[in-house]
Amino acid sequence: MLPLDRRFAVIKKALVKPEYKQKVVESYGRLLKTLESEIALIEKNGSAMIPQIDFNEVRGNGNSFRFSEVQAELTISRWQDA
Repeated sequence: MLPLDRRFAVIKKALVKPEYKQKVVESYGRLLKTLESEIALIEKNGSAMIPQIDFNEVRGNGNSFRFSEVQAELTISRWQDA
C-alpha cells in the first residue's frame, strides 16, 4: 500500500474535530464490515445482481419504464437471499 500525500492528512484533520475522532474511527469500522458483507453478496451472486430490463416490454408499455418496480423486485430478491 502506498502512503497518501500529506495534504490528505491535513484535510482529514481539518474535517474531523479531535472530540469526534473516536466516533469517526468506529463509523469507519462499521463501514468496512458492511462493505465486506456487500462484497461477499456480489461475489456469491455475480452478474445476477445487475437488474435486467426487457426493452420489448418497455416498448409495449408506450416507451415507459417504472424504475420503482425493478427496485422493489431487487429489494425482495436481496432480502430472500440474506
